[in-house]
Amino acid sequence: MEPQGIFLNYDLEEIYYFIGAERIEHLLKKEEGVARMGISVKEILLNNSFSPNVDTLGILSYLIDFFSDDLDINLFIYNFSKKFNESNYYDNQKSKLRLEKWKSMIDLMIERNLDEKEFWENRKLSNYWLEYHFFLIRVLDNLIYYDERRKKSTLNLTGNYLLNEKILIGENIILKINKRRKPGIGKYLLIKKHPIIKDIIFNLTPLNTEETKFSFEIENNGIYQIDINNNNYNIIKVTELKKICNYNILKIIEEIKSNYLKNIESISTRIYLDSHNSKTESPELLSNGVLHNLLYFYEENKSIKEEIVKINNNYSFIWNKIEDF
Repeated sequence: MEPQGIFLNYDLEEIYYFIGAERIEHLLKKEEGVARMGISVKEILLNNSFSPNVDTLGILSYLIDFFSDDLDINLFIYNFSKKFNESNYYDNQKSKLRLEKWKSMIDLMIERNLDEKEFWENRKLSNYWLEYHFFLIRVLDNLIYYDERRKKSTLNLTGNYLLNEKILIGENIILKINKRRKPGIGKYLLIKKHPIIKDIIFNLTPLNTEETKFSFEIENNGIYQIDINNNNYNIIKVTELKKICNYNILKIIEEIKSNYLKNIESISTRIYLDSHNSKTESPELLSNGVLHNLLYFYEENKSIKEEIVKINNNYSFIWNKIEDF
């Protein structure tokens, strides 16, 4: 299987060979008959013609979504994306032809809708900042999800815990065992306080009818057992599971944050122009998915959160204000 479809039409052969035919074929088989936004993965990947309004970063967003569980692919695509900027986005001959085709289509729309000329003229502008914004939302979605999995893989919940007013108190760790609300059944373990993670739950499997022994599994970490003796709870790890690869997610997200905030004015203005219809006074305000992802990631860093909120609220002509964080 050689590069075809979007890999060929958007000069993404380098990404194709990194992913490999085997993983692409596995994806196509897994997604067979499944529609995303009304179109199948096969139609998107192998399509020889795509909307001329979608360029490279828009296509990379699809690939990030399709291979969301493959962090090596995500990081390769993210690094590949860094070769593009506002100045060179349409330097490629294929991109130039797509842009010219799109502008011709827009000219026809203007002829038919002269009272909306401003709105359609804005559609001729470079899509770089638009696609950059939505691409980074998908990248951050996957990086944050991966980082949470990585944190889970480093957890160590072994030790003795004392039951005190329905919570289990250990050394720098507080846990709680809850019953699931109906119609749910069974119990789960909740991490209420931990040096690196909190508000994570694990399903408990009873090991005896008296429910004095439970087991639970932490992905890419291990299988644990809880032994209960009155108010004393002892947690041991009974099986070690393969750890997840330790990529430096913090460094990558720091880079994304720095570059995005540096260009927030260009991004906000371009999205405003894309949303602005001359018949209305102002476009509907939007939630900034990139900044909200960053707020979530830096939940424990008050100064960074304050910086992000301030910047978001400075562009209230397009972004919903963040009041409570």
